[in-house]
Amino acid sequence: MNFEELARQTAQELFDGTAVIFLGAGASMGDDSERADGKGVPGSSALTKAIANRFGIELKYDADGNLLNALRPIASLAVKERDESTVKKYVIDQIRRRCGVPLKAHMALASVNPHTIITTNYDDLYETAAREAGQHLEKVVRPDQLPRLPQYCPRLLKLHGDLEAPDRIVLTGADYRKWQREAGGFKDKVVATLQESVCIFVGYGVGDETLHDILNIIEGNLGDSSLITLRARARSGRGAGRRVGGHGRVRQRRRDRVLRARGQGIPDPWTSAV
Repeated sequence: MNFEELARQTAQELFDGTAVIFLGAGASMGDDSERADGKGVPGSSALTKAIANRFGIELKYDADGNLLNALRPIASLAVKERDESTVKKYVIDQIRRRCGVPLKAHMALASVNPHTIITTNYDDLYETAAREAGQHLEKVVRPDQLPRLPQYCPRLLKLHGDLEAPDRIVLTGADYRKWQREAGGFKDKVVATLQESVCIFVGYGVGDETLHDILNIIEGNLGDSSLITLRARARSGRGAGRRVGGHGRVRQRRRDRVLRARGQGIPDPWTSAV
Protein backbone atom coordinates (compact mmCIF):
# COMPACT_ATOMS: atom_id res chain seq x y z
CA MET A 1 0.00 0.00 0.00
CA ASN A 2 1.46 3.37 -1.00
CA PHE A 3 1.14 6.52 1.07
CA GLU A 4 -1.75 8.01 -0.91
CA GLU A 5 -3.80 4.84 -0.48
CA LEU A 6 -2.97 4.77 3.23
CA ALA A 7 -4.01 8.42 3.60
CA ARG A 8 -7.34 7.80 1.82
CA GLN A 9 -8.05 4.73 3.89
CA THR A 10 -7.14 6.49 7.14
CA ALA A 11 -9.41 9.44 6.28
CA GLN A 12 -12.26 7.03 5.52
CA GLU A 13 -11.80 5.20 8.82
CA LEU A 14 -11.86 8.52 10.69
CA PHE A 15 -14.98 9.53 8.76
CA ASP A 16 -16.69 6.21 9.60
CA GLY A 17 -15.75 6.49 13.26
CA THR A 18 -13.94 3.13 13.19
CA ALA A 19 -10.45 4.55 13.82
CA VAL A 20 -8.93 5.11 17.24
CA ILE A 21 -5.88 7.33 17.71
CA PHE A 22 -2.97 6.20 19.87
CA LEU A 23 -1.11 9.43 20.60
CA GLY A 24 2.59 9.12 21.45
CA ALA A 25 5.29 11.43 22.75
CA GLY A 26 6.52 12.39 19.27
CA ALA A 27 3.33 14.35 18.61
CA SER A 28 3.99 16.50 21.67
CA MET A 29 7.66 17.08 20.84
CA GLY A 30 6.74 18.97 17.67
CA ASP A 31 8.44 19.10 14.29
CA ASP A 32 11.73 20.88 13.57
CA SER A 33 10.14 24.29 13.01
CA GLU A 34 8.04 24.06 16.18
CA ARG A 35 11.04 23.03 18.28
CA ALA A 36 13.04 25.91 16.77
CA ASP A 37 10.31 28.24 18.08
CA GLY A 38 10.65 26.76 21.57
CA LYS A 39 7.44 24.75 21.36
CA GLY A 40 6.91 21.11 22.25
CA VAL A 41 7.62 19.14 25.41
CA PRO A 42 10.85 17.20 26.03
CA GLY A 43 10.93 13.62 24.77
CA SER A 44 12.07 10.57 26.70
CA SER A 45 15.78 11.06 25.88
CA ALA A 46 15.71 14.69 27.00
CA LEU A 47 13.87 13.74 30.19
CA THR A 48 16.33 10.91 30.85
CA LYS A 49 19.26 13.33 30.56
CA ALA A 50 17.51 15.96 32.70
CA ILE A 51 16.75 13.46 35.48
CA ALA A 52 20.30 12.09 35.41
CA ASN A 53 21.75 15.59 35.62
CA ARG A 54 19.40 16.71 38.40
CA PHE A 55 19.85 13.63 40.60
CA GLY A 56 23.49 12.77 39.88
CA ILE A 57 23.09 9.58 37.86
CA GLU A 58 25.75 8.52 35.36
CA LEU A 59 24.54 7.82 31.84
CA LYS A 60 26.02 5.48 29.23
CA TYR A 61 26.57 6.26 25.55
CA ASP A 62 27.67 4.13 22.61
CA ALA A 63 30.68 4.86 20.39
CA ASP A 64 28.56 7.19 18.23
CA GLY A 65 27.37 9.20 21.21
CA ASN A 66 23.87 7.71 21.31
CA LEU A 67 22.24 7.44 24.72
CA LEU A 68 21.97 3.82 25.89
CA ASN A 69 19.84 4.42 28.97
CA ALA A 70 16.03 4.46 28.92
CA LEU A 71 13.76 6.78 30.91
CA ARG A 72 12.10 4.21 33.14
CA PRO A 73 15.29 2.67 34.65
CA ILE A 74 16.91 6.09 35.16
CA ALA A 75 13.77 7.39 36.86
CA SER A 76 13.81 4.28 39.07
CA LEU A 77 17.41 5.01 40.10
CA ALA A 78 16.52 8.65 40.80
CA VAL A 79 13.73 7.57 43.12
CA LYS A 80 16.28 5.56 45.11
CA GLU A 81 18.47 8.65 45.38
CA ARG A 82 15.60 10.95 46.37
CA ASP A 83 11.96 10.47 47.25
CA GLU A 84 9.43 9.50 44.59
CA SER A 85 7.36 12.68 44.92
CA THR A 86 10.38 14.92 44.26
CA VAL A 87 11.39 13.02 41.12
CA LYS A 88 7.88 12.99 39.68
CA LYS A 89 7.31 16.66 40.41
CA TYR A 90 10.60 17.47 38.67
CA VAL A 91 9.55 15.50 35.56
CA ILE A 92 6.14 17.16 35.42
CA ASP A 93 7.75 20.60 35.86
CA GLN A 94 9.91 19.93 32.79
CA ILE A 95 6.77 19.15 30.80
CA ARG A 96 4.43 21.78 32.24
CA ARG A 97 6.66 24.72 31.31
CA ARG A 98 6.44 23.72 27.64
CA CYS A 99 2.67 23.19 27.60
CA GLY A 100 -0.02 25.73 26.83
CA VAL A 101 0.38 26.06 23.05
CA PRO A 102 -0.94 23.05 21.08
CA LEU A 103 1.14 21.86 18.15
CA LYS A 104 0.12 21.21 14.55
CA ALA A 105 -0.54 17.52 15.18
CA HIS A 106 -2.90 18.29 18.07
CA MET A 107 -4.76 20.99 16.17
CA ALA A 108 -5.24 18.75 13.14
CA LEU A 109 -6.57 15.92 15.29
CA ALA A 110 -8.86 18.27 17.22
CA SER A 111 -10.33 19.54 13.96
CA VAL A 112 -11.32 15.94 13.14
CA ASN A 113 -12.56 15.35 16.70
CA PRO A 114 -12.01 11.56 16.78
CA HIS A 115 -14.23 9.64 19.16
CA THR A 116 -11.39 8.00 21.08
CA ILE A 117 -7.78 8.97 21.67
CA ILE A 118 -5.58 6.80 23.88
CA THR A 119 -2.29 8.19 25.11
CA THR A 120 0.54 7.55 27.55
CA ASN A 121 1.53 11.25 27.44
CA TYR A 122 1.30 13.39 30.57
CA ASP A 123 0.93 16.76 28.83
CA ASP A 124 -2.32 18.64 28.15
CA LEU A 125 -1.60 19.77 24.58
CA TYR A 126 -4.43 17.78 22.99
CA GLU A 127 -6.90 18.92 25.65
CA THR A 128 -5.92 22.53 24.90
CA ALA A 129 -6.31 21.99 21.15
CA ALA A 130 -9.77 20.44 21.62
CA ARG A 131 -10.86 23.32 23.85
CA GLU A 132 -9.63 25.91 21.35
CA ALA A 133 -11.50 24.06 18.59
CA GLY A 134 -14.70 24.25 20.62
CA GLN A 135 -14.88 20.49 21.11
CA HIS A 136 -16.24 18.85 24.23
CA LEU A 137 -13.81 16.20 25.48
CA GLU A 138 -14.05 13.79 28.40
CA LYS A 139 -10.64 13.19 29.98
CA VAL A 140 -10.18 9.80 31.64
CA VAL A 141 -7.23 9.25 33.98
CA ARG A 142 -8.67 6.44 36.14
CA PRO A 143 -10.26 3.15 35.05
CA ASP A 144 -13.27 3.74 37.33
CA GLN A 145 -14.27 6.70 35.13
CA LEU A 146 -14.87 4.47 32.09
CA PRO A 147 -18.34 3.09 32.96
CA ARG A 148 -19.73 6.62 33.44
CA LEU A 149 -18.71 7.93 30.02
CA PRO A 150 -21.54 9.04 27.69
CA GLN A 151 -21.59 6.68 24.71
CA TYR A 152 -21.06 9.19 21.92
CA CYS A 153 -18.92 11.74 23.73
CA PRO A 154 -15.31 12.07 22.48
CA ARG A 155 -12.88 10.88 25.11
CA LEU A 156 -9.16 11.02 25.86
CA LEU A 157 -7.82 8.06 27.83
CA LYS A 158 -4.59 8.96 29.64
CA LEU A 159 -3.21 5.56 30.58
CA HIS A 160 -0.16 6.78 32.53
CA GLY A 161 -1.68 9.81 34.27
CA ASP A 162 -1.31 13.52 33.57
CA LEU A 163 0.32 16.66 34.85
CA GLU A 164 -2.54 17.58 37.17
CA ALA A 165 -1.58 14.71 39.52
CA PRO A 166 2.23 14.32 39.46
CA ASP A 167 2.32 11.77 42.30
CA ARG A 168 0.13 9.36 40.29
CA ILE A 169 1.99 9.32 36.98
CA VAL A 170 3.44 6.02 35.74
CA LEU A 171 7.16 6.76 35.54
CA THR A 172 9.35 4.11 37.20
CA GLY A 173 9.54 0.36 36.81
CA ALA A 174 7.67 -0.05 40.09
CA ASP A 175 4.93 2.30 38.83
CA TYR A 176 4.50 0.26 35.68
CA ARG A 177 4.32 -3.05 37.56
CA LYS A 178 1.69 -1.53 39.86
CA TRP A 179 -0.21 -0.22 36.83
CA GLN A 180 -0.16 -3.71 35.30
CA ARG A 181 -1.72 -5.12 38.46
CA GLU A 182 -4.32 -2.42 39.09
CA ALA A 183 -5.30 -0.89 35.73
CA GLY A 184 -7.50 -3.74 34.59
CA GLY A 185 -10.19 -1.43 33.22
CA PHE A 186 -7.71 0.46 31.07
CA LYS A 187 -6.12 -2.73 29.75
CA ASP A 188 -9.53 -4.18 28.93
CA LYS A 189 -10.42 -0.99 27.07
CA VAL A 190 -7.20 -1.09 25.04
CA VAL A 191 -7.78 -4.73 24.10
CA ALA A 192 -11.43 -4.10 23.17
CA THR A 193 -10.42 -1.07 21.11
CA LEU A 194 -7.85 -3.11 19.19
CA GLN A 195 -10.43 -5.78 18.48
CA GLU A 196 -13.15 -3.41 17.34
CA SER A 197 -11.29 -0.57 15.62
CA VAL A 198 -8.58 0.38 13.19
CA CYS A 199 -5.79 1.88 15.28
CA ILE A 200 -3.68 4.80 14.08
CA PHE A 201 -0.43 5.38 15.95
CA VAL A 202 0.71 9.01 15.95
CA GLY A 203 4.00 10.03 17.52
CA TYR A 204 5.42 6.62 18.37
CA GLY A 205 8.90 5.43 17.38
CA VAL A 206 9.80 1.75 17.06
CA GLY A 207 11.99 1.96 20.18
CA ASP A 208 9.38 3.78 22.27
CA GLU A 209 8.98 2.17 25.72
CA THR A 210 5.30 3.07 25.91
CA LEU A 211 4.61 1.61 22.46
CA HIS A 212 6.10 -1.64 23.71
CA ASP A 213 3.82 -1.39 26.75
CA ILE A 214 0.82 -1.29 24.42
CA LEU A 215 2.18 -4.12 22.26
CA ASN A 216 2.74 -6.20 25.40
CA ILE A 217 -0.92 -5.70 26.31
CA ILE A 218 -1.89 -6.87 22.82
CA GLU A 219 0.31 -9.96 22.93
CA GLY A 220 -0.62 -10.79 26.52
CA ASN A 221 -4.35 -10.73 25.78
CA LEU A 222 -4.70 -11.53 22.08
CA GLY A 223 -1.66 -13.66 21.24
CA ASP A 224 1.43 -13.27 19.04
CA SER A 225 -0.52 -13.05 15.78
CA SER A 226 -2.88 -10.39 17.09
CA LEU A 227 -1.65 -7.53 14.90
CA ILE A 228 -2.15 -9.63 11.76
CA THR A 229 -5.58 -10.74 13.02
CA LEU A 230 -6.58 -7.19 13.82
CA ARG A 231 -5.57 -6.05 10.34
CA ALA A 232 -7.74 -8.80 8.84
CA ARG A 233 -10.67 -7.89 11.08
CA ALA A 234 -10.40 -4.24 10.12
CA ARG A 235 -10.25 -4.99 6.41
CA SER A 236 -13.11 -7.51 6.53
CA GLY A 237 -15.39 -5.00 8.27
CA ARG A 238 -16.25 -7.19 11.25
CA GLY A 239 -17.42 -5.25 14.28
CA ALA A 240 -19.17 -2.70 12.05
CA GLY A 241 -22.17 -2.80 14.36
CA ARG A 242 -20.10 -1.07 17.03
CA ARG A 243 -19.06 1.86 14.87
CA VAL A 244 -19.50 5.24 16.45
CA GLY A 245 -21.11 8.03 14.49
CA GLY A 246 -23.64 6.06 12.54
CA HIS A 247 -26.08 8.96 12.48
CA GLY A 248 -25.98 10.93 9.25
CA ARG A 249 -25.33 14.38 10.75
CA VAL A 250 -22.49 13.10 12.93
CA ARG A 251 -20.93 11.30 9.97
CA GLN A 252 -21.17 14.40 7.78
CA ARG A 253 -19.54 16.61 10.39
CA ARG A 254 -16.74 14.08 10.81
CA ARG A 255 -16.21 13.93 7.03
CA ASP A 256 -15.87 17.71 6.88
CA ARG A 257 -13.37 17.67 9.74
CA VAL A 258 -11.32 14.88 8.17
CA LEU A 259 -11.03 16.80 4.92
CA ARG A 260 -9.95 19.96 6.77
CA ALA A 261 -7.39 18.03 8.82
CA ARG A 262 -5.95 16.44 5.70
CA GLY A 263 -5.45 19.94 4.38
CA GLN A 264 -3.64 20.97 7.57
CA GLY A 265 -1.55 17.82 7.51
CA ILE A 266 -0.96 15.58 10.50
CA PRO A 267 2.83 15.04 10.39
CA ASP A 268 3.23 12.12 7.97
CA PRO A 269 6.40 10.46 9.32
CA TRP A 270 4.73 10.04 12.73
CA THR A 271 1.66 8.18 11.52
CA SER A 272 1.03 4.50 10.88
CA ALA A 273 -2.11 2.39 10.76
CA VAL A 274 -2.64 -1.08 12.16
